[in-house]
Amino acid sequence: MGQVDAVATTKNQPRHLQDAAILPCRSAHSPVNPPAHIAQLATDDAAVQAIASVLQAERDAHLAVAQAQAEADRLVDAARAGARAVAERAERRSRAVASAFDRLTAVRVSEIDRQAAVLAQAPAWDDAEAAGLTAAVQRLAQSLTGSPP
Repeated sequence: MGQVDAVATTKNQPRHLQDAAILPCRSAHSPVNPPAHIAQLATDDAAVQAIASVLQAERDAHLAVAQAQAEADRLVDAARAGARAVAERAERRSRAVASAFDRLTAVRVSEIDRQAAVLAQAPAWDDAEAAGLTAAVQRLAQSLTGSPP
């Protein structure tokens, strides 16, 4: 669209000249040398575009931060799930070791109890057997130490 020429009009100009003064003027300014207000509009447009660019960059940054936070949350959740799996596996292994230890201990205690029961049922020694055992132990000690009887 053409530009409006800012020609001063006076009251004594004919009406058709006054109307011509506000009509678009295509010849007064070339595209290379626009009027000052057009140059200001171009500068304003550049400023608006720069502001829009900054705002878009800010929106993009907020989106990137939100995406990074979401990814970090997913990584944290995955790490927690992995840690839970490791803890559960360790707990199962610990219970298995404890159970095996309990079974082995029960078998050994049972064997000791059986031996104790057998020994408890053995007949008591009479005095002659006890004296014979004492004499045998003394002879063995003397022969091992090399001392006379």
